[in-house]
Amino acid sequence: MDSQPGIKAYNSVSLSLYNWWVLSVANRFAWRCSTSEVQLPFYRQHLSSRHLEIGAGTGYYPRHCMNISQLTLLDLNTECLFQALRRIGPARVKATVRHDIFLPFPEHLHQRYNSVALYYVLHCLNGSAEDKFTALKNATQALTADGIMFGATISGELQRHNLFGRILMKVMNRKGIFTNYHDSAALLESQLGQLFREVTVTEVGAVIMFTARYPLQTNV
Repeated sequence: MDSQPGIKAYNSVSLSLYNWWVLSVANRFAWRCSTSEVQLPFYRQHLSSRHLEIGAGTGYYPRHCMNISQLTLLDLNTECLFQALRRIGPARVKATVRHDIFLPFPEHLHQRYNSVALYYVLHCLNGSAEDKFTALKNATQALTADGIMFGATISGELQRHNLFGRILMKVMNRKGIFTNYHDSAALLESQLGQLFREVTVTEVGAVIMFTARYPLQTNV
């Protein structure tokens, strides 16, 4: 598997447009899952004060939540880490970590966080279902025994998409920014069920939203 295609798409230019294009236009009209009405409230509902953000992006979600006392940003893309740190504010970020989610997490991150978020990460991972399961398993290492993993990802099931969404899916998958034609709510629920005791998966428009509590194993 190769983490690079989806990562290279996020540079200073694309990140300057990200909040407008992805969070405003695409979320509302293509994926039909509003940032302000659905995704940000969902994020706030499951956030803890000791939090790991996997896939830093522009830092939009943690920037809009003031109750995080220990925030760590993790991404393989250094530009994402830089932009998110700048927008959130260095004083609010405890640490930034450059790491490939396909690889086991460093020991200093094990069992440190009460919440871990993967917002719009899974559909960008360039790998098979087994590869994405490995990424989820690795991320679980960061959670405490009573921790929660939550997030959102775009479904690969075309019947859930409108015309705008189908066009974007085709373009993004062709460019290698997305690799998600085989992603589904049922598959994600099954994968999370192998890692956590309590799993909830719902779909809003073309977006799969999930929570997973109480990891079955840590440091695996």
